[in-house]
Amino acid sequence: MSHSTRRRFIQQAVGAAAGAGAVGSAAAAAAQVGSKPRRSTVSPAERITIGVIGLRNQGHNDMMRFLAARRAQVGWLADPDDAIRPECTEQIKKVQGKPPKRVRDFRTVLDAKDVDAVIVATPDHWHAIATVLACQAGKDVYVEKPASHNVKEGRAMVDAARKHGRVVQVGSHQRSAQHYKDAVEYIRSGKLGKIGLAKAGVIFQRGKIGRPDDCDPPKSVDYDLWLGPAPKRPFNPNRFHYNWHFFWDYGTGEMGNWAAHHLDIVMWALNLDYPTAVSATGGVFVLGERDNRETPDTQIVLFDYPNMSLVWELRQWSTHGQDGATNAAVYGDQAALIVHRGGWEVRPEGKDKKGFKKPGKTYLKDHVENFIDCVKTRQRPNADIEDGHKTATMCHLGNIATRLHRRLVFDGKTETFVSDAEANAYLTREYRKPYVLPGV
Repeated sequence: MSHSTRRRFIQQAVGAAAGAGAVGSAAAAAAQVGSKPRRSTVSPAERITIGVIGLRNQGHNDMMRFLAARRAQVGWLADPDDAIRPECTEQIKKVQGKPPKRVRDFRTVLDAKDVDAVIVATPDHWHAIATVLACQAGKDVYVEKPASHNVKEGRAMVDAARKHGRVVQVGSHQRSAQHYKDAVEYIRSGKLGKIGLAKAGVIFQRGKIGRPDDCDPPKSVDYDLWLGPAPKRPFNPNRFHYNWHFFWDYGTGEMGNWAAHHLDIVMWALNLDYPTAVSATGGVFVLGERDNRETPDTQIVLFDYPNMSLVWELRQWSTHGQDGATNAAVYGDQAALIVHRGGWEVRPEGKDKKGFKKPGKTYLKDHVENFIDCVKTRQRPNADIEDGHKTATMCHLGNIATRLHRRLVFDGKTETFVSDAEANAYLTREYRKPYVLPGV
């Protein structure tokens, strides 16, 4: 293994708390947004070489979509758990004719000169570190949503993409779906009338996860690497594969899991920036008797804007939704528009007016194709990291207000809460050395 990335990572850890810890100013961010990604080293006819970081669930799904595109090949696989999808090597070999190399430490992939881009499909708490290091190593990045684990990480990801001229696409694949694009266009047409309210939500029955005891980690796992920047603690099956979503050390709850999709559509359609304030209520009200999750199973978040309100609603224990169980909805005084993965519909005000419905189509491959196109053309992708950062920040704001149980005033220019040290402490985290967010 080349030690350049590892050495750079450890060296930067010394000064990262001061360098990457500060929230970027709006002026600095705006200046960097205008910079163009650097020229591609891949010709339009060539297949790009991908390194996959994180092989469970989304990592594996993303990998298969890239292979299906036939314009990418997988050169490297990285996961700290050797037991995760050992069949991946054979799957890839059957498609592209040659097997990838597999390692535990993703930093080995970043040192590989044959890698053009990486998929970052780790738990949320690793997204930013892996993305910033990848940008520094000259790799383009497809990072799963939510973009970040906290607000300061998201700003560092944007800054790294701009400084190093990298294409960074967030896995908010609804932005590449034609029926979502059509719905957004209709919302922007003004046909809904004066808009006063928008909503996004997910209402479903999430299975219980139980209360397992701590135990030794599987022998197949480099547990210290898996924990990374998170606090050192005994291994517990609930705080590991997938269920990490429901613990604050690694995940962001259903806001990062689902609001990162549906709030994103509202932000996009209405061209919303940050709210002036956020308030929330929620907690583990129903499922707490069954398991030990930390993130809410019930949550309602209200985002304040000068001329409208935006609401997020979560229930993990019910199927009775409003205007559909999983969606984004925009309400005007002339009509309402509801959009979900199956399509979209318009419901006009007035009994004499007829609404309509439009179906949706499969679109997951379109998001991957858009990223590959951008790697070659150096254009900004459909879900650029700046947009992903804004949406992830909305998720973080909602979670912070829920945890503090009070209304918080937010300054979007500085990406900080106004005169609230307790709330501002949630904008970053304490990083376990040497796994510190690198300076950009």
